Amino acid sequence: SKTSAAGITGVNPLRPASRRDRLVSRPGIVSGVNYAYAMDKTAVYTTSGRIPDAELAAFQVLDNGQNDSGAPQGYAKDSRQVYFHNGDGKVKIIKGAEVSSFRSLGDTYFARDEKRIYAYGKQLPKAELTSWELLGHWYSRDARRVYYLNREIKGADRDSFTVCTPVDAALLVDHLARDKDHFYQNDEIMEETLWLEQLCKMTQEP
Repeated sequence: SKTSAAGITGVNPLRPASRRDRLVSRPGIVSGVNYAYAMDKTAVYTTSGRIPDAELAAFQVLDNGQNDSGAPQGYAKDSRQVYFHNGDGKVKIIKGAEVSSFRSLGDTYFARDEKRIYAYGKQLPKAELTSWELLGHWYSRDARRVYYLNREIKGADRDSFTVCTPVDAALLVDHLARDKDHFYQNDEIMEETLWLEQLCKMTQEP
């Protein structure tokens, strides 16, 4: 089913600042490492609490820890494993990630290591590493396929695929794209007339 841009984090964009204030002001926390992570002399924390078994001495954040809706989100790692903090405060360990080469691409959604591409904390299992490119607004492609966040857009034409969401579109709007055969809202095919109406609304918004 269609996943809206607003729905991917499950976070009220008006809420993150207060959540972060609670995190960095907790007694004993000596360092807010970035917007998503903080640490004291004994542990690493997020808005949902302590990260079990994080290796404190080797822990490092890989981006600024804040997604485009203003929520705390991002990648981090220690010498043993890679972590992804989603926009709702939950932290997952990314299984199979190559720690030494793992890096965030800076937007808190996408990352890569020497073997794989990652989107929103999940592997893009079919992505071809050498040809993969980020197109913007959560779209990407490689030599054969097109993706929306961590999902392949089945049947999309890679060569003609174009992202149409205006660069200055409001945050949390649904994303629009097209190829030679179809019009897309996020990762779903949309009827052309409705798609054009959506695009018109985006370009007319102040």
